[in-house]
Amino acid sequence: MKTDTVFPASGRREVENIKRIVKCMFFLFVLSFTCSMPGYAGDLTVWMERAKEVQAEMMNQKAENIPDSSVVCETRGKAEERLISAFSALSDGRPREVWVIGKDIIPVGTCLKEHFGENAVYSNDSMDIIENKDGTYHVHRFVIQKKNLKEGKDNSMDTYKMPDAKNHWEVGDETGAFIDGNPYFFTCIDSDYKGGALFLCNTVIPADFGTDYEIYYSPGPIGYFGETNDYETSKIRSFLDSQTASYMKRSLIGINESASGSTMEGKFGATDSIGVKRYSIGFQQITQGLFIFSLNEAIMYAKWLWRFEGSESDNPKTVLSPFLSAYWLRTPYGNGFDYESSDMVYVVDLEKGNIHPASVRPESSVGDDYTDLFTAVGIRPAFVLDND
Repeated sequence: MKTDTVFPASGRREVENIKRIVKCMFFLFVLSFTCSMPGYAGDLTVWMERAKEVQAEMMNQKAENIPDSSVVCETRGKAEERLISAFSALSDGRPREVWVIGKDIIPVGTCLKEHFGENAVYSNDSMDIIENKDGTYHVHRFVIQKKNLKEGKDNSMDTYKMPDAKNHWEVGDETGAFIDGNPYFFTCIDSDYKGGALFLCNTVIPADFGTDYEIYYSPGPIGYFGETNDYETSKIRSFLDSQTASYMKRSLIGINESASGSTMEGKFGATDSIGVKRYSIGFQQITQGLFIFSLNEAIMYAKWLWRFEGSESDNPKTVLSPFLSAYWLRTPYGNGFDYESSDMVYVVDLEKGNIHPASVRPESSVGDDYTDLFTAVGIRPAFVLDND
């Protein structure tokens, strides 16, 4: 659905902060009280139920459908994977709970700093230690939060300038937009793009975004690119069109070229066009307010492709997750004669640090019901605002 939602008035900010503090104090009081009750202390089943309830709330699932293996980790690697996946799912600066129950291991959060650097803020509290005949269970409650790396700014929408036709935008300015009801921050990376200011999302939206895990075979709107490599008819374009707000300037973004080859691996923000050949495929008339980059735009703005959450250097590990190892571009792969049969488009690879073609759909079944429905490729939206 289309949304013209505006940001909350800054005059309510202090009141909302007080409310959050009161709620947090109340929660800690209740938690300390309930954890001292026989129903919690020493009762592994009850702790597992608590861990599932928190996960269900965060991931929009039903607690009864979450398997025990999802919250009980028998290896350090599994515990780290659980924390990293939860942190990657954060779309704003609000603190969230994650419960990890380690069997014969003590859960620690150092992987968050190693993986996400200064972007990660967390606390780790040992809630219980339970000795069972099959092992020792360490119950830990983490509170994780994604920090905005720009010094002096918090993650509240109130701190960002409202999109306004009368505003003057410079490179580095930030604003925000709501996508499917979720707040996302955008940074101006070009103050003179097709007569306006170009803004790029500060993060990447993963492929499983909007997925209802309670309805079998019900992936979200961006699980894969589309049935073909034509951006005009793709799932990605359809979703972004539905989320375009009235203040976003509709820009001409038709695809006039296909390409072959790949850029050099490991160059990240220093990526250039060496290794890529382009082919003319005619003129395509598409205008869109919220869109993804073409291959040419990606190379032009390579400096920004692997930077996230206000970082001034490449930090792709901060957004990696099981459903996010790259993000789509709208340029198809193939020469000017047979590109339509390739079923491949270009992606920005977060792990390899280059740009290369990838299949528009999951390539093969691996026996995992949900993995078979998605690629591991997300989207990094952009939009243009009028600029005086």
